[in-house]
This record gives sequence, structure tokens and C-alpha cells, in this order.
Amino acid sequence: MKTVCVIGDSHVDPLVHVAKDMALRDIRLTFFACHVDRVAPLGLAGAKLSPADPELRAQFARTSGGDGDIDIRAFDGFIVIGHGVWIGAAAALYWNYRSEHMRGPDGGKILLSDACFRAVVRDTLAVREAFRIARLIRSISAGPVAVVSGPNPGLGIPEDKIPAWWPPCLEAVRNGDDGILGAAYAEACAALAARLRVAVVPPLREVAANGVFNLREFSKLPGGRELDAGDMNEMMHGNAAYGVHLARALFGEAGPLYFAGR
Repeated sequence: MKTVCVIGDSHVDPLVHVAKDMALRDIRLTFFACHVDRVAPLGLAGAKLSPADPELRAQFARTSGGDGDIDIRAFDGFIVIGHGVWIGAAAALYWNYRSEHMRGPDGGKILLSDACFRAVVRDTLAVREAFRIARLIRSISAGPVAVVSGPNPGLGIPEDKIPAWWPPCLEAVRNGDDGILGAAYAEACAALAARLRVAVVPPLREVAANGVFNLREFSKLPGGRELDAGDMNEMMHGNAAYGVHLARALFGEAGPLYFAGR
């Protein structure tokens, strides 16, 4: 039996759905999950990731069945999912910036070279908590570490119902710039993977309608009614069907944790 540590926020849920199936393949997933409101920096105490925040420790203990500490030496591989790594990091730049080859109207956006835009996306991602956790794990373990991008938001909510604080994903699609944003994000993921000696699983192409949105059937959006701003949380999260594709990307023959299937 191979043991895999899964550290994440609410985006761990698709993997929870496939945990029993993974156990049949002799892969045990142990979840250290928390609500996004409780995300706090983890410290390294010897060879353990240790939460200083009591509520975070309690949530880790509840989801893992342990005491809340993560003994890095006890696991064969690691998955870090969510914790600020998602395509919104690139899409949010589109409020104020555009790159030279974007086709949409400038809308008062500051023009950056393509290289500069890609560099800003990369550096914006590099400071997210998921990558800090991955660096701490890598300082102790030589085992495989996969940072998983949170799922792209799903299609379905009309643009006039999207809150003003949401990154301008639909504007990018309307302007035909979503492909460039998606490519910049994927390139940033690959660059950080090489720099940190970890794997980064970018948004899954097979569940996406384009570079920004997942198909509705892979999100938690309900069917059979008109959607509004109250459905934003469901739009942001993958469902059990998404989890099947994510497990394949992680544990399939081309995945960073394929070792666990041998």
C-alpha cells in the first residue's frame, strides 16, 4: 500500500470522491483539509508540517484522523491542491493589463509585452501558499510532490449575475483573449515546476470548453434552473466526475504519482 498525503482546501473534494477507488489500487489517500477561511501558514518542526493555528490543527486532525501534524517521512507522495493556485491568478491581471498579442479592446488596460505579462503571471503564482508548502515538503522528502491547480470555474452563470469582485474571465472569453490567458497560466505552472523540482498539474484540458471555463457537467453547478450569483461557490468547485479525470492526471501512466500504481 502506497500512502499519499493530500493537503488542500475545499478543492480536495473531487479526490475524496475517488479515495475508495484508489484504495482498491493499493493507494491510500490521507487528507489534511481545511476551509479556505482557515488557511494559515504551516511551519516546519523537524520533519513535520505543523499548524500553529488551533482551528487549522483541529480541521487537519478531523480530516486525517491524526493529531493535525503532517509527518513528511510517513508518506510516499504528496498532493497540494488549491491554496491560491488557480487560473484566477492570471485572469485577475486582465482587469488592468493586456499583452501585446491580445485581440480584445484595450479598455484602458496597460499594455505589457507578452514576455512581461507571462513573467507577472509566473511571479504572482510563485508566492501562493501551495508553492510554499511544496518547497517545505521538498526540503525533507525526495518523493513525488504534485501541486494541483484548483479547477477552472464552470460555465453556466450569466455574465450580468457575476459579482464585480470576480476575475474578468467572461470578458476575456468575449474578447477572444482566453486562450492567451490559459497559455500564460500553463507556461507559468511549467516554469515553477522546473524551478521547485515538483510537478504542477495545470487545468485539465479534457474537461474545459476553452482556456478559462470547465464544462458545466464537471462543476457542482445544479441543473434545471437559471443560475445566479448565489451559485458562485458551486461554479468554482469540481464534482465527482471531475475527480475521476483528476485522479487519472495524477495517478495514470503519464501522471506524477504513477509510482503509486505500480
